[in-house]
Amino acid sequence: MTTGERVLIALGVAAVGVGVVGVAALARKRSATGALGAAGGATPQRIGIMQDAIWDGVRNPQLRELALAVTGNDTRTVTVNKRTMTVQGAACPPRDGRCESDAVGRWVALNRAVAPALLPSGTDSPAALACALLSLNGITCRLRLAPSKTGQRVYSMAGIPKNRPTSWSAVDVDASTYRFGTEPALTGQSEDFDG
Repeated sequence: MTTGERVLIALGVAAVGVGVVGVAALARKRSATGALGAAGGATPQRIGIMQDAIWDGVRNPQLRELALAVTGNDTRTVTVNKRTMTVQGAACPPRDGRCESDAVGRWVALNRAVAPALLPSGTDSPAALACALLSLNGITCRLRLAPSKTGQRVYSMAGIPKNRPTSWSAVDVDASTYRFGTEPALTGQSEDFDG
């Protein structure tokens, strides 16, 4: 199941592809790992935990308020899971997926420490939170599993433009210095998974 389908379910809409599917039937279609690639070992479990956390986040109305606050035009006070924070919006123009993706990435990178409290998914909470916030802003999100010198890394990829992605930009919130679209140095082949 794609992130877009999950957002549609969370919003109570079930139009997928050409036909219309009931919400319950669409929820049953959800795969265990949602893999686009074929990873082995503990990877499906790790990705599955992140996908479940993203799914929970997309259904959380408090996280929806946070997603809108991050990309909005004003300063808002938002409470998510009993944690209250003031968020200065990035003033993104409507339907500007690049601006919204960058705003989400910047906010999550600056607030990595609170990510586990907002969307618990182990050590990958910042990437899962970024993917959930992207999805809540209508941006298709993938999780990219990439080998690096320190082991397997997982980070979010944002589909640009919003409605029909033709390119994917990295939202690597674990980097010491966040830059939208900059991928980490890889030591091998990366794999993408539905967010």
